[in-house]
Amino acid sequence: TLGRNREAEERFRHALALDSTLATSWGWSGILTVRRGDFTEALRRIRRAVELEPASLISRMQGGQVMNIARRFPEADSIARSVLALDSSFGLAWLQRAEALAGMGRVDEAIDIMEQRVANVAGVRPSEIEGVYAWMLALGARKEGARVVLQRLRARHGGRLPPVAAVAAALEELGDHEAAVVLMGEAIARHDPWLWYSRKFRFDRLRQDPRVAALLSPLEAW
Repeated sequence: TLGRNREAEERFRHALALDSTLATSWGWSGILTVRRGDFTEALRRIRRAVELEPASLISRMQGGQVMNIARRFPEADSIARSVLALDSSFGLAWLQRAEALAGMGRVDEAIDIMEQRVANVAGVRPSEIEGVYAWMLALGARKEGARVVLQRLRARHGGRLPPVAAVAAALEELGDHEAAVVLMGEAIARHDPWLWYSRKFRFDRLRQDPRVAALLSPLEAW
């Protein structure tokens, strides 16, 4: 649960005490460690997960997520490409690659990937995907395209934007700051699951507002 990081850490420790060979526990405990900004420990745990289960694409992807959040974008891109070499249909790897390219300033390439490769990624809500897509369009100075995507989201959700953090980031990039702050608050209140990754660079501009920083702080506290 968002904001219950210490409790989650204790449960992972208990799980690993019972079975230290479970790759899933190592990998997700590594993602948890990202919440406090300890990327070295996060990568140590995730590398252990990959050692235990080398065939797990998810474990490999978790390492790429950490690299993206740590702003080590070329390394995140390299991991995504290595996963795609094993399975070119893995949508999460394409999404990770798009985020890494956006972080490197190669936004047009990132948008192309979103349009051609990232549509129905398993385990990710369509509103999250479209929020990331709208954010990338706005980041790449394709603001009208971003507004079209957001309008499509409104139409599908009864005239309101869904409470998704990525959508809030898109609004912020479009210059609709107050609406972005409100939507971010709603996303946090409704426990947007992708706020596991609240330290991602797409939230940097929003985080500059003290109201948003205050909202995010409890999610990252230990």
